[in-house]
Amino acid sequence: MAKQQAKRRVKTTLKKGKKKWFTAIAPELFNKQEIGEVTAFEPKNLIGRVLDVNLMMLTRSPRDQSKKLVFEIVDTRGDQAITEPKKYYLLDSYVQRASRRYKGRYEPVFYVSTKDEHKLKVKAHILLNKRVPVSLRSKLINTAKESLAKKFAKQPLSLVFDSTFLYKIGDETKKELKKLFPISKVDIWKLSRVKK
Repeated sequence: MAKQQAKRRVKTTLKKGKKKWFTAIAPELFNKQEIGEVTAFEPKNLIGRVLDVNLMMLTRSPRDQSKKLVFEIVDTRGDQAITEPKKYYLLDSYVQRASRRYKGRYEPVFYVSTKDEHKLKVKAHILLNKRVPVSLRSKLINTAKESLAKKFAKQPLSLVFDSTFLYKIGDETKKELKKLFPISKVDIWKLSRVKK
């Protein structure tokens, strides 16, 4: 009996202490606003964690209420968690609602590079009041991809998640596509960073 007791493994638990609160801070593009609070035992445990934020909370613009940004924690300074934008997207409910009254809808997915050579994955949302002839579809989609790729190539990564920029390039692309076919709307539906 004594031998059996001696062979038993004794489990020890490491005391990590109490979790601490850290304030997540948005990047310069959003004036370093507070975007939430996160807890961790140590600052290093925060790296890589993400926060999902409604864009209207940062811009105070009702136009952005159907847009979301995902921030990734990349560093810590004291009790602050420093973040970078990782992903932007329109809410699916908004996309479905916006698409209802249109007859044509295209959602090309493609890759672009920023001015400082960061790679991004883009999903565009193109809406039309008329159905596009089959002979014109591929030209229309390819023109949209090329147009958007050129616009992203002129912008550094630190500015591509700006909702004003994304609205502007969608509007400019719509005007360019109208030379080929009547386009009603061009939106950036999803935008995400691609890890190197």
